[in-house]
Amino acid sequence: MFSLPASIAQAAIIDFDDLPGSQVFILDGYGGLNWSNFAYATGAVDRPGTGYEFGTISPRNVAFNANGQPSSLDAGGASFIFNSAYFTAAWNAGVQLQISGFNGLDQIYTTTLTLSRTTPVLFTANWTGLTSLSFNSFIRGVGNNNHFVMDNLTINEGGSAVPEPATWAMMIIGFGAVGSMVRTSRRRNALSLV
Repeated sequence: MFSLPASIAQAAIIDFDDLPGSQVFILDGYGGLNWSNFAYATGAVDRPGTGYEFGTISPRNVAFNANGQPSSLDAGGASFIFNSAYFTAAWNAGVQLQISGFNGLDQIYTTTLTLSRTTPVLFTANWTGLTSLSFNSFIRGVGNNNHFVMDNLTINEGGSAVPEPATWAMMIIGFGAVGSMVRTSRRRNALSLV
């Protein structure tokens, strides 16, 4: 799969409301992220009376896992913070949603939520050091209607993404320059006292 380089520097609430049309896959690069198997819909218009409508936190669009299949998002190799999001079962109450956070191939966080069809669940994670998130939903004994709805995904609030290597290099050079200036200043002050 093709991934765009993503550079997330600021906090963002991704509400999907600026996406045109409806019931289309979310394209890589939207919100500074790469999206796998996520689509969006206008809940109240496309699917009234369902979790798509009830899961709409900010009018008008919500994201969902296309075809009820596992979905994921990543920052194209950059790190990010997953603060929170609202989740709702699209069709059937009791959908289980497993959310896992990864740094590279290492899973560093995981949780499972039980979703309502009529009341959105705010999941506050504040997971740091992520390069990707995966979402896997399932429901026992009710066919395959395990779609979930997501709205107002919040990333990098209260902090910033972990700096990339180039940023670290610039910071180290800056710290070195400041240290050098402090040492030079101390030497000058010591010589002036003699």
